[in-house]
Amino acid sequence: MSPFTTAELAFLTRHNFSPDEVHDGRHQGKRTRELRAREAGKVLILTSTPCWAMGHRIRTRAGHCAQCKPANIGFTARETLSGYAYVAGSLNGRLIKIGVAGDIAQRERQLRAESYGGFADWVVLLSVWVDDSGKVERQVSSKAATAQ
Repeated sequence: MSPFTTAELAFLTRHNFSPDEVHDGRHQGKRTRELRAREAGKVLILTSTPCWAMGHRIRTRAGHCAQCKPANIGFTARETLSGYAYVAGSLNGRLIKIGVAGDIAQRERQLRAESYGGFADWVVLLSVWVDDSGKVERQVSSKAATAQ
């Protein structure tokens, strides 16, 4: 018998997840289920503790209700994607930008074409391929903010 309700199965289908892609964390503490889901490469967790707003049981690995705010799925999934972490600079604007991208050359062209920050002279100064690119971006941005 499936541990999911009909509504939960419909939610998973609507967001292109199969039940096998959801970690069953119903009998685990918060830290344990989040760690095991990460180790298994799963973004979603079925919990026994429903969210306070609507009583949903499917959460992201970060602990947020996936059903109340499906955008949380993308935020959590982005944390684990491989890609380039980069530092770009605009000499005219005397600005530095930290970000992540799958295609670093395309990202540099995009920054210029969009005149990101009001400047079109962006150059990628440094890039490195990393796992968990969203997490790396968040950590580097956090360190940069505290260094100012």
